[in-house]
Amino acid sequence: MRVLVTSWAWPTHYYPMAPLAWALRAAGHEVLVAAPPSLGPAVAGTGMPFVPAGRDLEVVGMIRSIVNGQAERTASAASGAPAVPPVTKGPRSTPMFTAIAESMTEELVAVGRQFGPDLVMFEPSAWAGPLVAAALDVPAVRVPWGADIMASVHQTEGALEAEREALAPLAALLGVPGGADTLGTLTLDACPAPMQIDGTTHATSPLCYVPYNGPGNPLPGHLAGPRTRPRICVTWGTTVGRIDPAKVLTAEVLHALAGTGLDLVAAVPQGGRAALGPIAHEVTVVEQVPLHQVFPHVDAVVGHGGAGTVFAGLLNGLPQVALPLLPDHRFNSGRLAASGAGLLLPREEASPEQIRETVLAALEEPGHRKAAEECRADLLARPVPAEVVGVLAELVDGG
Repeated sequence: MRVLVTSWAWPTHYYPMAPLAWALRAAGHEVLVAAPPSLGPAVAGTGMPFVPAGRDLEVVGMIRSIVNGQAERTASAASGAPAVPPVTKGPRSTPMFTAIAESMTEELVAVGRQFGPDLVMFEPSAWAGPLVAAALDVPAVRVPWGADIMASVHQTEGALEAEREALAPLAALLGVPGGADTLGTLTLDACPAPMQIDGTTHATSPLCYVPYNGPGNPLPGHLAGPRTRPRICVTWGTTVGRIDPAKVLTAEVLHALAGTGLDLVAAVPQGGRAALGPIAHEVTVVEQVPLHQVFPHVDAVVGHGGAGTVFAGLLNGLPQVALPLLPDHRFNSGRLAASGAGLLLPREEASPEQIRETVLAALEEPGHRKAAEECRADLLARPVPAEVVGVLAELVDGG
């Protein structure tokens, strides 16, 4: 079986597919990753063969515009002023995802025709994936990077129509009548049942979340030793810092929790220690240590609601507090709160007192840990990537 894997150039969208790619290769199948050039180093770090497809766009600026639009709407709602009108019908992300698809599709279909895949595996916002799968007449397998926000968006009035309208020129260029379904043929869903949304009708198959947070440094040895007091990990991932370093709240949370008697760990990107400024002696800073190495040695997590943080935390049965920024962060955080495994704290309400109170509630109220452990049990009961390879083979065979 030949599998073409594609993502746009955002490593945290590609990383959830890496364990599946490893499982496919280990089972003797051929895997090729095709994506914009700047994703190449992240793909190489996972050991997968890579070919560039399309051109790199200035997506950070696009994401900033979405964030700024959300901030303007929030401010308008708080002041009673008229809401900021959307830039297009449908979600504000539609123009960005369409532009990314336009930058990739022509070269991706050329790669596909040369490679001859039996299926295309893609992350939900890489709309070039299902378009190319439709053009090649092979199944399109979707792998969400977190709670399935894109399936939720399809339940919003007008969203699907806006998506199809935006992609119609590309579909026509590829000779795909009626366009392509961006939900694909099958979704491999690693989201635990307590965080799922109701009302979706697309085909899904369960998947056990296997964390991959990129390459990194080893865990400091003392963190693996016995704990004498509760330990909190504070992390803001990598995405928020790329968009606006001022919106990374790691230092604010650490200062809010100082003096609580908690053992604090700040997990930051390489070189991120300097951005924290002066910190209390009870804070251990770990730079570029993958979260799946840190989380077995803490009791709770405070972060931005990113999928890697939320899912790795749940895999360790950890209650969490999320202060989200981007739409998918807010969606992950909302689903986390709905499951009972965590608490959502809106950024505009995040005073030091409120941060401290919310974190202590997540840590001390037993219902949150119980719900997190239920999510962990659900994740561990799902088929691991090696088992899902058989599901993909059956899909290709028409079974």
